[in-house]
Amino acid sequence: MSTTSRILAAILLLPSLPLVAQVDDRYHLSMAGPTNIAEQATGSVSILFDSVPGTAGAPGLLHGWSYGVCHDNTFAQLVSVVDGATTATINSGIGPAFNAIQTMPVSTPPFPSPGPNQGFIVGVIIDLTGNFNLLPGTGYEFNVATYLGLGPAVLSLEFCEVLSTPPVVVRVNEIGLPGDIPVQTGLTLSIAGFRRGDCNDDGATNITDAVTTLLYLFPQGPPPNLACEKACDADDDGAINLSDAIRILDALFLGGTPPPPPHVTCGIDGTPDALTCAGFTMCL
Repeated sequence: MSTTSRILAAILLLPSLPLVAQVDDRYHLSMAGPTNIAEQATGSVSILFDSVPGTAGAPGLLHGWSYGVCHDNTFAQLVSVVDGATTATINSGIGPAFNAIQTMPVSTPPFPSPGPNQGFIVGVIIDLTGNFNLLPGTGYEFNVATYLGLGPAVLSLEFCEVLSTPPVVVRVNEIGLPGDIPVQTGLTLSIAGFRRGDCNDDGATNITDAVTTLLYLFPQGPPPNLACEKACDADDDGAINLSDAIRILDALFLGGTPPPPPHVTCGIDGTPDALTCAGFTMCL
């Protein structure tokens, strides 16, 4: 475990361990972002905080917070984690007195999901003098995490406590009090693949896909907008050219070999190339 993580655990978290922390409905951590991203496209997710009246009354003065966020890196890659708008400007605009963000790979699943997992941990102490009041309200942005879609899947982003030893736990710390467990809401993110040969993204490979390819190569006006270039690469040679239209027509009318996978069902490109796929509607 890094020195930063140990300091974070010692300063912010360990004082809360002697008491059993309870979920405090005055504090809410949630995630907001796109509901889907395409293969090899990125999407940014905001970690949001709400501070509202709850069972225990009005929200208190906050000393800091900590949490981990986990995901299955079989299907998505964590590209970056940065301060959100609130964290960057808190403490009279100068930012927190202590602010740690650390990417944490882990070899065992922190929650039920197939494959290895990755995540990040965050720990913030607003002001070492303890004099700061995070005003009640909603939509405070703590962090922004950007993910790269790697393949078709339904990806769960979860708040978690298993990415380090000792664990960085999910807590909101009021001044002078043990940490409270906030209500936590994760995010489900669909990562779409594509179907090779379906150049116009209408759910089928037919003559219009060959026409779309030809109009792209030899435009008679504004060329078609190809949201997913990979789908038009019918022969999987890493380029869009005349042979792609021929491959489609040959398979449709002359009994030729259909485009290689992913063709029948949505999938990812098994032979990565420079072609892009910013979105494929029929696989979302």
